[in-house]
Amino acid sequence: MSKLTLLSFLECHFFIEHVRWHHRMVATPEDHASAKKGDIVYAHILRSTILSYFNAWKTANKDMTNQGKSWFSLENEMVQYMIVQSSLVYFVYRKWG
Repeated sequence: MSKLTLLSFLECHFFIEHVRWHHRMVATPEDHASAKKGDIVYAHILRSTILSYFNAWKTANKDMTNQGKSWFSLENEMVQYMIVQSSLVYFVYRKWG
């Protein structure tokens, strides 16, 4: 259900970021999902989304390297998420324009 919810607004990368990074680094300067004191809400959302996306790629690529596999593989979670999200966008576009 969580992955479907994240898919609905094209944020599948946050599944990796949340479970593997945020839970370990919560409320530290390294945690992109925790707002800093005095942050403007919209600036935090923008920063969090962008940094979380790149960190999810880094984490997924590290997993693939640890398994001795190329990052560009269908076994890479981020590659899977990008395919599913792109397919959803394509389907919505074809169905409703």
